[in-house]
Amino acid sequence: MTRPRSVSLLAAFVLLTGCSRSDSGSTNPGPFTDPGETIRVQQGAEFQIRLESNATTGYQWVLADSLRGPVRLVGSEYVAPAQQNPPAAGAGGHERWTFRAASPGEAVISLVYARPWEKPISGDTARFRVVVR
Repeated sequence: MTRPRSVSLLAAFVLLTGCSRSDSGSTNPGPFTDPGETIRVQQGAEFQIRLESNATTGYQWVLADSLRGPVRLVGSEYVAPAQQNPPAAGAGGHERWTFRAASPGEAVISLVYARPWEKPISGDTARFRVVVR
């Protein structure tokens, strides 16, 4: 007797999703938005951090500390809000920061939301822990 196809598909789905969530070498897909979530990536992979931002205020996310360890900055960009009809004046978008996992190890990416020309730079902060395997 053969098993129904739906049972086999369900078993395969459960097996695949269970394996993808294990902590033994798996990676999170990103983009990452929660500083409380550890970012786990494979060496050589690129990953993104996405933070809410509003360029019309003069505030932007800046690196609070220089990067040390296994993570390298690839680039960052401001992404304006999606087109609305009518466009909302002063609507915020987000910033997308792209990093590369250069070598195995751990790092902390510290970002601060500030007006870079105001010294000392201070404002809301976001700290992301990164584990590179």
